[in-house]
Amino acid sequence: MRPSLATAGAAALVGTALAQSDSVSIKDADTGFTWSSFTIDEGLTFRIAVPSPAPANASFDAVFQLIAPKTIGWAGLAWGGGMTYNPLAIMWPNGNDVVLTSRMAYGYYTPPPYPDATYTLLKKASHVNATHMQVTAKCTGCTRWGDDDIGITQMDPTNQNFMAFAYSNVPVDEPANPDSTFGIHDLIGHWVEDLSQGANPDFAALVAKNLGDSAGTPAPTSSPAPAPTASSSSSAPTTSTTSTTSTTSTASGTTKPTGEACPAKKTKKRKVQRQF
Repeated sequence: MRPSLATAGAAALVGTALAQSDSVSIKDADTGFTWSSFTIDEGLTFRIAVPSPAPANASFDAVFQLIAPKTIGWAGLAWGGGMTYNPLAIMWPNGNDVVLTSRMAYGYYTPPPYPDATYTLLKKASHVNATHMQVTAKCTGCTRWGDDDIGITQMDPTNQNFMAFAYSNVPVDEPANPDSTFGIHDLIGHWVEDLSQGANPDFAALVAKNLGDSAGTPAPTSSPAPAPTASSSSSAPTTSTTSTTSTTSTASGTTKPTGEACPAKKTKKRKVQRQF
């Protein structure tokens, strides 16, 4: 029987209870969400929004947003702060589309699809422009996971949580296939995410607002976003159409040839290293 991940995570948190979180609170004017946001020097931004109140000892839905340069091969978010035995959200470009897939790694090899965490694409907040891609999705099954064998892990919506990222500049083997294999990361890192910074009392209404047209018709073109501040958005102006399934999603958009990227407020990078 494996050691409880929840116990291990709690012990680690005690050791760094006084550590400052690496995330910042961002109010996004385009989506309406308040995010807990973290950006690395390489230009990738990871954001999470949670309902308020959220259950303390039960699974709750969370919305995450990943913004990355179109030139990367793939990028991923580890909800439990490491590669193995926690839900992974993996994104990669496919031309002017973006593929989002749910995975879980059980060893140090390409993680297979993970059906217990499902992503619902928020179409109005997912798009591609000339330089960046942005995916926004609601995850069900990303805040509590595990079983009697690996232990149960529960994320705390009111406190600090350990998160991890990975990305590679090498494209996946089959970009159009959500179940594609892909190679090892070029860079990984860990950070402390304070989910209370992304608390949203109107969470359900904001999810509904950003779901988009169920028929998949193009979403309205947004106005160019201002430079990011504590109360501004980092969304890029595009026209986008999207589709989704229970565990994989794609977001496609007409590339708007402007020099404007999906800008994001920078925060310091934490514990970047070469292996989980």
